[in-house]
Amino acid sequence: MKEEKRSEVRRKVAEKWCNFGVKTKLQKTGVSTDEQSNRNYRQVIDLTNSSEDDTDIETSNMADNCEVITDSAELENEHSQFKLVESQLYEQNESNESNNSFTKSPYFIRMKDIFGDNRLKTSILFSFQFEMNFLLSQFNLDTIENIYVIAQKNTVVPPTLKKFNSVFDRLNIVEFYMPPFSCHHSKMVINIYEDKSCKLFIPSNNFTFYETNLPQQVCWEGPTLPYDINSKNQKISFKENLISYFQSYPSEVKIMNRTIIPMISNIDFSKLNNVEFLYSSPNDKDSGISKLLYLLEKNDLLGCSDDINKRTHFLCQSSTIGGSLSKTVPLNIFTHLMIPEFSGIQKSNKKLKTSQELIDIYREKRISPYIVYPTVEELRNSPSGWKCSNWFHFNYKNKAEYYEVLAKDFKLFYKQKDQLTSKYRKATPSHSKFYIRCTENDSKVPARFSKLDWCIFTSSNLSFNAWGKLSSKPRNYEVGILLCSNEGQQINCSSFSRKIDEHQGCSRLSDSNNTKNDGKKNINVMVPFTLPLEPYDIKYDTAFCIQKSYNLPDCFGEVNDPY
Repeated sequence: MKEEKRSEVRRKVAEKWCNFGVKTKLQKTGVSTDEQSNRNYRQVIDLTNSSEDDTDIETSNMADNCEVITDSAELENEHSQFKLVESQLYEQNESNESNNSFTKSPYFIRMKDIFGDNRLKTSILFSFQFEMNFLLSQFNLDTIENIYVIAQKNTVVPPTLKKFNSVFDRLNIVEFYMPPFSCHHSKMVINIYEDKSCKLFIPSNNFTFYETNLPQQVCWEGPTLPYDINSKNQKISFKENLISYFQSYPSEVKIMNRTIIPMISNIDFSKLNNVEFLYSSPNDKDSGISKLLYLLEKNDLLGCSDDINKRTHFLCQSSTIGGSLSKTVPLNIFTHLMIPEFSGIQKSNKKLKTSQELIDIYREKRISPYIVYPTVEELRNSPSGWKCSNWFHFNYKNKAEYYEVLAKDFKLFYKQKDQLTSKYRKATPSHSKFYIRCTENDSKVPARFSKLDWCIFTSSNLSFNAWGKLSSKPRNYEVGILLCSNEGQQINCSSFSRKIDEHQGCSRLSDSNNTKNDGKKNINVMVPFTLPLEPYDIKYDTAFCIQKSYNLPDCFGEVNDPY
């Protein structure tokens, strides 16, 4: 039955995508690619819904602006950078076609920026979807020597254009089986350059044309890491966890031990000493939520403030909200497992508390939960209309109680503030996944989120499949980073919104080598939603449900077609 259910979902996705390219704004504005007419629309949507049928957890008593900018556009930073992935819809439509400042803006990164460097010799790609015509067009095929694609079976759309025939002997596609209701959801690029240096990228998009261009996407760009044969036994947490992630792949993925791990072992990861690598693997019991809790404890960031004048805010922005952790009662992984563990309310492997118990505790301890998720109106009024909705999965059609607990009891849904959205992108939702904690000196809600205690940028959606639980391994492969404030650094946060419309004297963003009077380095995180946020108006705002039919026209006059 589960296989049949999964096949039916995939069939509907394929049918939807076969007709998708016909009326998009990308075509109406004259944007095209060489391979567009040859595109195969199989398997291009991120399907990561949890199967709550297999998951049950017992419960008790139950059957504004901190950006740091430097003057040099060529500065090589020693710390991470967050960029928006440039879109052919938003940055290159007819309204702003003549404005070249978009492509020069420090806030954007293109796929060609990642893959088109003439110095690039080897590129290793992890993703859930590969549209090879689109992907190969981003490389400089005259200089690239090896491309390794690590993929789940049936998620690679092979190249069909003759111009790519010359790269076949340099293209290595490594596919492996994943069981139903699980996926190879990691999104990561490891580039090796001609001087043997290395650079990591974690984009929020899979490598398909429409996914890159329709929802908003964010990319973390790591620093250039030098080659050093003496660093093989280097004790850097990021490097050790990255290699552990590689080692968690099944033995038939031989390229890990033969090629990738030896290649990474000789890279000096000192520049990432202030960043933690976070991952999930179905073959590693210490990954997922267990790994995250370990890293937070290691950095002394579990718990929350006891100061009656402070409030602790936990935020999740995700493109998927998974089903309940219980078959009998509505339990969300964020409200009932993650926040209680993060704040010290829940002791590991104990029965989860009820919703009312948690609501009372959150009030007493001044804890505020946030889930940033698109409303129906945000989606239909976005520049791509309902077309963008295909990447946002929250199925509560037959689970009204689950939705009401989150929306009405916890009151945790937030949307973007309309007055603060970007001129061209508006409130287009993002396919990224951020998890954030901040502590502020007053009880104001919503929080400003200008100074963070910690921040996670990851491929992991808000689901059991992505994170697992303390007694169960995750079902997916996922990757991400954790940034922590400490005595030596402060994690600041600001929004891309509106900033991407401002180009006067824009220079390359810097999040390092800038100190305040207290001597801390400032590391800047940028998010694809407005700050501050705005709470849902329960009377008018509804979270988008992928299986509901909304008889409401979008900017093209079209209504959505649910799965």
